[in-house]
Amino acid sequence: MDKHPPLTPEELASFTAARLQKAQGSDKRHWRAALRQLVAELGRELGRAEQARRPRRYHNSGEDLERTDEMLQALLSCPTPDLEVKVHHYPAKKGEERRIKRIDYSIDGYLVLRLSHYSPHFRPFFGGSYTQDERIFSLDLLRLMLPRYARFCTEGMLALNGKKHEQLKEAKIRSVATGSVGVMAKSLLATKRYAHHLRSEQKSEVLRVRLNERQRAELRLPYSSFVQKAKHLLPTLAILDGLLAESPLPLGIGYVREHIGWGQTHRSKLNFPGQGNSPQLLDYQREELKRLAQLFPPDRMDYFRLRPRYTKEQLEGLAELKIPGLDQSVSSHGYRHIPTITYSQQGREFLIIDEEYVALSTWRGWETIMLHEPRHYLFRQNMLEVLPLPPFEQLADIIPRLASYALEQEKQASTPEYLEIQRRRNVQLELERIIPPIMEASGEQYALELPNSWDDCPARLHVHDNARRTITLYLSYTDAANVADHVRLALELARKAVADAPMAFQLRYSEDDKTIWTEF
Repeated sequence: MDKHPPLTPEELASFTAARLQKAQGSDKRHWRAALRQLVAELGRELGRAEQARRPRRYHNSGEDLERTDEMLQALLSCPTPDLEVKVHHYPAKKGEERRIKRIDYSIDGYLVLRLSHYSPHFRPFFGGSYTQDERIFSLDLLRLMLPRYARFCTEGMLALNGKKHEQLKEAKIRSVATGSVGVMAKSLLATKRYAHHLRSEQKSEVLRVRLNERQRAELRLPYSSFVQKAKHLLPTLAILDGLLAESPLPLGIGYVREHIGWGQTHRSKLNFPGQGNSPQLLDYQREELKRLAQLFPPDRMDYFRLRPRYTKEQLEGLAELKIPGLDQSVSSHGYRHIPTITYSQQGREFLIIDEEYVALSTWRGWETIMLHEPRHYLFRQNMLEVLPLPPFEQLADIIPRLASYALEQEKQASTPEYLEIQRRRNVQLELERIIPPIMEASGEQYALELPNSWDDCPARLHVHDNARRTITLYLSYTDAANVADHVRLALELARKAVADAPMAFQLRYSEDDKTIWTEF
């Protein structure tokens, strides 16, 4: 039996100029995926272990062109059923052997493939070019491909036509159902006066329903089946209303996100709210810098000239210098691997020295206090003056004095803002202490995020419910009392709601919801 049967007249008739024009968008992706699949199959037939090798760069060198010429000559003898072959040669002087410039393969007069001597070598009708360094352009693989290339084109066109037919059918269903699904959903929601938002997609309407000021439900209403499922919409929303009424914590239920670090706790130190643009914060910073200027009087001329950055060698030498009573850690960044030195005392980081700046940790967060380019900083940071970078030779004396200053300022800090941020930081640390042991004891797969945020409920506890679903609990930095009981109860209620709800849903929590709602 013929391994590659010839095309039938009906199949040949399917080749038209419209179908063989250069593909765009999804058509192009379809053909490229089909070609990758064909090359993979042929590679398996050849048993080529080097199919996954990284291609080398191709330069159209004399050696490469000579090898390509030999390949084209060898391919002339390859059987090509249903393909019309036309060979083009370079001009040659009398008595010289003519060299192949390109080989064109056509079906029923339509060009479907070109093999070229000069780069790019492999040019299919659907666009894209493949040079000699690609896996596809090898003599053994092309000998297997050419006899079945016509069949590849036919099957690809049939599959593409099937996809377009399905898309056309879906478009017709969507055009008929879009209005009816929206009208039906709105009429159901009007009975309970739910605020809602509808968005059309290819196969469904996405319905968002506001349950309270910060929580909303998201449901998909398929065009093809919503009429049968319409009766489940209000019962599902009623279950979610009950869940939010009983749950001691705000919560979200949705699909698994890839970037969640399961089994990990991520905590960012809480800083002063609105850092960088708060007038109150700027007043604190200006007062701080005045005291530092008295402690480390700068040369006023340094504000009119650039202080040199610290060199890599200087910072490496400083990193080797041990200062009594202080611990230090060294990290490097950038392609130059410039060291950044962080100093800590009594277990608390208080100072960072980089090639360009010195930063001090205050109760409000990290603040740049010395910079190699103070004039630029002055205009960037709301006219906030900063001290010039001190000469490197003075650092060994400045660091212990800054350590004493940091301790003294921490003891003196007693403003209402300081007391509030310390209270929130303590709750943040308490959550980090309480929650991981609870989740590990229950055997739950979890991730705890404790960000630098002053939202009402900034902390997020993600719990892996199943292969596709995650339950997220939102925790406050104002109180950690009974948090263990609240977490257990909220998880139990969330799982019960998922099991009882007759429709699939997602539950969202947002303190800054910008959805434009339709009210009744």
